[in-house]
Amino acid sequence: VWVRGMLDPWSALIAATAVAASPPLVTTSANGLSDSPALACLAISAHYSCRLLRKPSIIDASLAGLAAGLGYLIRPEAMQLALIAAVMLASLFVVRSHHRLRVLACLVSLNVAMGICVLPYMVLRG
Repeated sequence: VWVRGMLDPWSALIAATAVAASPPLVTTSANGLSDSPALACLAISAHYSCRLLRKPSIIDASLAGLAAGLGYLIRPEAMQLALIAAVMLASLFVVRSHHRLRVLACLVSLNVAMGICVLPYMVLRG
């Protein structure tokens, strides 16, 4: 639904198929205690990531990163859409020469927000 608002219907269908066939989402088993909170974090991250790609904003980038980072702590699959948004932001940095500073600030804030949530866990976990 979010992709359809940004692109044509065929691109939305391809994106939805790619997400539905994503190996991490297909191979993980269902767990009622973690699926709902992780899905909520994934949906929040997807919402702010789409807003971020439409009009780059540091607040949207930070909220997308925080939601993805919190979702990662529940289930690692919840981070994948924010990572895709980071790749797309990096491509916007190359393409949009007149918004490079804003896009770079958004890319940094997205990654810092994810890192704030994820790095302590990764350091403790090893």
